[in-house]
Amino acid sequence: MILSLPAGAVIELRAPVFPVYGEDWEFVFAEIRKAGFRRLVVDGQLVDISQPIEDTESWRGPVDVIIDKFVVRREIEKQLKVAIGNALAEGERFMSLVIVEHPAGFDAEAFLREFGCPEHHLVMGDLSSEHFMFNDPRSACRTCLGLGTYRQVHPALLVPDRKRSIKGGAFVKEAFKYNVETWDGKMMYSLSQHFGFSLEAPYEELSPETIHLLLHGTEGRKFTLLQPPGAKDAGKYVGREITFEGYITRIERSYRRYRQRQEAHSHMEDYLEKVTVERPCPDCGGARLRPQRLLVEIGGKNLYEFGGANLGEFLGFSRRIRAPAATSPRARRSARRSPAAWNCSWASASTT
Repeated sequence: MILSLPAGAVIELRAPVFPVYGEDWEFVFAEIRKAGFRRLVVDGQLVDISQPIEDTESWRGPVDVIIDKFVVRREIEKQLKVAIGNALAEGERFMSLVIVEHPAGFDAEAFLREFGCPEHHLVMGDLSSEHFMFNDPRSACRTCLGLGTYRQVHPALLVPDRKRSIKGGAFVKEAFKYNVETWDGKMMYSLSQHFGFSLEAPYEELSPETIHLLLHGTEGRKFTLLQPPGAKDAGKYVGREITFEGYITRIERSYRRYRQRQEAHSHMEDYLEKVTVERPCPDCGGARLRPQRLLVEIGGKNLYEFGGANLGEFLGFSRRIRAPAATSPRARRSARRSPAAWNCSWASASTT
């Protein structure tokens, strides 16, 4: 269909970028760079991620990666097929077409309404059963790896004795032990000096703001790394401005890396047993699939919701399902072929 555009039209293939649970944008950028792409469109503005990016916390609108740009002509068919495959792979089976330039008199909006979602100009690639298999790494939730459960740090387990001070060993020793010669010791001393809390007061007497700081970090706020009294090694980073991610954030990040490697390590397992509890996965809600797979709905229900219905509910719901009247032979074929064409709620969800 793209090649039916008038010759000379300039188009871009884009793929939506989905945040990764528990990771910052720099992690996402690294994955995009690894795939060989460098340009993003954020809130309609071009962003080059080959350069350092600041102020990503202010991003609110959709984020797309530019996969390729073409001038339409018959000779690009092979390159176009490759680019479409790359877009669908990068966008978790979603992609969009942007007509950058076109000849005078051509109705680009009418073409885009026929191409995909009339509001978002998104289209989804053909679906098959493996796209909904939680035991397939390409479809399994990235956070729980298809298990549906996830271990999260419990503050009461991380700090088992609140009567102790930070210096006196309030934290589980595997998470933090105060030593002025280590990086963590220097950072804890610097935190206490910058944010004004005592390392010798009982943990239970610290303010809620200080406890939040220790568990969840400075949230982007920087402080100067200082040399603690009595430390012999100054360290090359003393005097630099740094941030602190917090002990809960650090442990859960390490846990995600550990799960992704799919290795068993007795020391790590013992540590996790000490400080975490098992809960439904915060990313997929126990559905075991990537959230993008759950954007595909029939009559407002996704596969996980279908699976949770009893037989009576399922039969009653299935009798009420009607594919909407398609507006063109192409759309009628799509509606018969793919359930994703029955409901466009996925398009809205994927760009928020």
